[in-house]
Amino acid sequence: MDSSIDRFGNLLAGFIRESQKAGSSPPLELGTLNADGSLSVDSLSRSIPKGEYMVGRHLQGDTGNIPRRVLIAWVGVEPIVVDIVVSS
Repeated sequence: MDSSIDRFGNLLAGFIRESQKAGSSPPLELGTLNADGSLSVDSLSRSIPKGEYMVGRHLQGDTGNIPRRVLIAWVGVEPIVVDIVVSS
């Protein structure tokens, strides 16, 4: 029997495959918030400067433990840092 996590993972993988077929960015991906405030997205070769991406309200002003791995949601061409991700 599949768990809820497995079903969610399969659903997300399907969305990513479909977006890649369509030639668009995946809806969610990982990145790193850097000490200078820039955002390094795993799929891009350059960093996005501070002020050119959005951050969820609960992360505003959070400067602890930089650099930090983050979850990024893409809405069109706008990257939004949704949350911090950590190892289990």
